[in-house]
Amino acid sequence: TRRRPPPSSCRCPLRALRLHPPGGSRGRDGLAPDLPDGRRLYFFGDSGYYDLNGDGSRGPLAGFSSTSAWLQTGGCFTLLNTDGAYGRSWLEPPEQDGSAYWPGGATVVGNRLHVFLTRVFLEPPWGRAVGSAVATFELPSLELGRIANVPFHPERVLGSGAVYDNGYLYSYGSQLPGCVFCFAGDVFIGRVPEDLVSVPSAWEFYANGG
Repeated sequence: TRRRPPPSSCRCPLRALRLHPPGGSRGRDGLAPDLPDGRRLYFFGDSGYYDLNGDGSRGPLAGFSSTSAWLQTGGCFTLLNTDGAYGRSWLEPPEQDGSAYWPGGATVVGNRLHVFLTRVFLEPPWGRAVGSAVATFELPSLELGRIANVPFHPERVLGSGAVYDNGYLYSYGSQLPGCVFCFAGDVFIGRVPEDLVSVPSAWEFYANGG
């Protein structure tokens, strides 16, 4: 596939991006929440960065990260939070234990953007989930306010989708029994008052009629 360089008027890296959905079936890579000012934020899981050849085709691998985020402003795409290092992930777990985040659902509430994250160790075949978190960004600056751990169950990974309604954040996931990253089975839903998203005891869960 040929890739054209971004317009010269944009301050965008002249790189081509190749995306690798974790597990091959993760449906939320490439989620693009609309921001209140008309911009759009795309974020992805495992991401490879490639130099561009002179003809616009993909060149050699330049870096790899577990998460990446691209901000679209009009026709310009800008890669966020790399500090010039294309192997650096957009968000990194504070545990600093070799784990990584995979992004899930996201929703905008007023001047805040909430992004659900699954913390994983990148082990075969599909990674091993060990935690869940929510990253909260201030708008319009997209400055990271906090990353808060939220309730986690190793067999019921929430966060593949998120919505806001009537004061509550809702997070859901779907999976088959015995397959933590298979999302075509039972549905699990959690909710929390939006202003208490970082308080684990404030969460409520619904599954299987109870």
